[in-house]
Parts: sequence; C-alpha cells; structure tokens
Amino acid sequence: TKKENNLIIHYTKTLPVKTDTIILPIIDGKMTKVKPHVPASVLNKIKNILSEKDGVFDSKNGSIALFDKGDQTYIIVGVEKGASQIDLEKIGGKLWAKLSALKIKQAAAADILDSDDACALVNGFYLRSYNFTKYKTKTKSKTKDIALKIVCAQKPAADRTYKSMKAIS
Repeated sequence: TKKENNLIIHYTKTLPVKTDTIILPIIDGKMTKVKPHVPASVLNKIKNILSEKDGVFDSKNGSIALFDKGDQTYIIVGVEKGASQIDLEKIGGKLWAKLSALKIKQAAAADILDSDDACALVNGFYLRSYNFTKYKTKTKSKTKDIALKIVCAQKPAADRTYKSMKAIS
C-alpha cells in the first residue's frame, strides 16, 4: 500500500468483498470478462445500460456510467480494445475525477486488464489526483483520500511497472 497525494494505491490478487465501489471496465462494449466478478443482477443492469441508445454510455474510451445495487456502487467504464497507455491514463484521470466528485473513499477495479494496462490506468488516476498546494494558505483540503484497490493476478509485475511509471510521472 502506497499513499501519494490524495491517493492510496494497493494491488491485490482477489476482489475485496467489502468496498464502496467496484469499477468494471467494459472492453469494446462486451462484458465477457466482467461475468466472473459480479452477481447476475448486476450483469442484468449492465446489459440494460449497454442496450440503451440514449448516449449515456457508448463503450468508447472513458465513457462512464454508474449505478447502485444493494450497498455497493458499480462504475462501468468503456475501454476500446486497442487503447494505448495514454488512452488508459486519460480513462484513469476521468475515474479519479468521478470518484472525487462523488466523494467515494474507496474503490476496487476488477481483474480484467493485464498488469501493464492496469498500471497505466492507475498512473492516470495518480496524475489527476495531483494537487499543488505549496503557495496556498493552510486551509483544510477539499479533496479527501481515495483508496484504489487494483485486483491483478500478476501483482509483483504490476508493482514493478507502476513504480517505474510513477517515477516518470
């Protein structure tokens, strides 16, 4: 677990059972990789969102939709199959902005992306969370800590990759 800025990053091998929010990337409008991570009622809700043609969620890079199911919030985010690392960083930045605006304190992203792609997403999250306060008066920070848990089967590789990405950032 590493705390930087207003962000706490933790890579884990299993999806946390108790978390405020679960982030589910929808790759090219398909949820085949999402199925093992969520209950059937959530899958039905995602199917409904994907079938709506009103422009709320179009499965393009960075398209975001959220809904509550029980005591958890689910955020689905569009990721195109050929998304570059820059695209994934932009998506990560949009996720941080959404979580911050909703005052969500912790979130977990399901193990759907490979370790390099997951790290790019987290790096975008990290970059967007930056808040320069050196020359500001000492007032209470408006942004709160957000704990992001990334479920990644290749945890050691993800730790190494993110460490080098963060150094560059």
